[in-house]
Amino acid sequence: MDMNRQWRFGPAARSGLLLAVSVAVTACRDVPEATVSAGDQGLNGLKTASGWQDSAGKPSDKAAADFSAGGSDGKTYTLASFDATKPLVLVFIKDGCGAVPTSFPFFNAIAEAFQGDKAVQYVGVIDDDAEAFAKWSSEHKPRFTFLLDPDKKIIGAYGVEASNEVKIVVGGKLTKHYKGFSKKSFTEIGKTLASVSTGGKGKDLDFSRAPERERFG
Repeated sequence: MDMNRQWRFGPAARSGLLLAVSVAVTACRDVPEATVSAGDQGLNGLKTASGWQDSAGKPSDKAAADFSAGGSDGKTYTLASFDATKPLVLVFIKDGCGAVPTSFPFFNAIAEAFQGDKAVQYVGVIDDDAEAFAKWSSEHKPRFTFLLDPDKKIIGAYGVEASNEVKIVVGGKLTKHYKGFSKKSFTEIGKTLASVSTGGKGKDLDFSRAPERERFG
């Protein structure tokens, strides 16, 4: 087993103890019930970023970090590339995450529901370069653009601790944060994008088979 493929995002996850835990658990895991308040230890023993609340999509007033990254479509993107007046949904994925086979069909379903709608801003971020992403893409067949972040600069700047986290940016601020995926989070993300859809898309999204409890990988 390639042990490096299983550690979760964040420097603390590379410590011996946490690495051993991450390697041992490769499938979906439930997010703990307890709320993590600002300044407390996060899921990986990392300090929770100031302003974050729990994983249920509650608001934050934390400023969104700028970035510059190549996209899977060959373009270069910065935060300014996106319309600040509309929600920007960032889906963070770790290559090698054991939860992706469960979560990604739902992330793809959201992308497909809003295909071609230029008002909808829905982007993935993955810790791959172009070559590694091509291999990952051949297996998972993403239906939306990914920002390639092999040096984990975006991942670090946004305080991402685990694969399948979702962050929503509006007006240059992080307005919502989902630490994992669930029926509730997918439904709320779909409604957020439907609210700005120019074609009234996204109304028929069905997440009835998504997990009830929030999971991460």
